[in-house]
Amino acid sequence: MPTYTDTVVEVTMKALEQGITGRYHLTNSGYCSRYEWAKAALANMGIKKFIRPVSMDIFNLPAKRPKFSAMSNYKLAALLNVPIPAWEEAVKSFLNKGGLIGE
Repeated sequence: MPTYTDTVVEVTMKALEQGITGRYHLTNSGYCSRYEWAKAALANMGIKKFIRPVSMDIFNLPAKRPKFSAMSNYKLAALLNVPIPAWEEAVKSFLNKGGLIGE
């Protein structure tokens, strides 16, 4: 799951300011596959290339991975009463900040 460092810092600072304690998932909102993430990044950079989706099994990774393991930031967002940006927005912000957004 893509999670932008700026999001982690901003939300963590809000939690500290409010005296929140405990363990919470902190990710950008929503979820995507690595395929969807790559497509979004290239599209935002203006790169028009075909990306072939493949099964996770093709990588023959040594550790077993669950088919779906997205985390939810719902509890933390509700506790802080703040919206946490979607991963698509975070990808765009990251690329924009790095000067990588295509014209």
